[in-house]
Amino acid sequence: MNRAAVRAASPGRARTSTVVTRQSAADVSYQLTVRGELDEKYGYLFEGMQMARVGGTTVIVGTVRDQAELHGLIERIEELGLELLSVQQQAGRRPPTHRERNEA
Repeated sequence: MNRAAVRAASPGRARTSTVVTRQSAADVSYQLTVRGELDEKYGYLFEGMQMARVGGTTVIVGTVRDQAELHGLIERIEELGLELLSVQQQAGRRPPTHRERNEA
């Protein structure tokens, strides 16, 4: 979350308050790898994601809007009884650092 101080003008005094804004993780691509080769029939459960079967695993790749969506995908994998092997943010598609947010 990004915090910004805001001064509110009041007659006779100034107040400082903190406004919390959400830094969006839009367009962040993730790769989730699960044990086992999932059939195409599972594709609808990971709408908007690409699935590939690779050597006894299934690699699910796609853009994730925010952390809530990422956690939802992880929960779905757990609900299916699948073993999650890894979650990796794709190179070149990362959220801005604290410094980059402050410079913007």
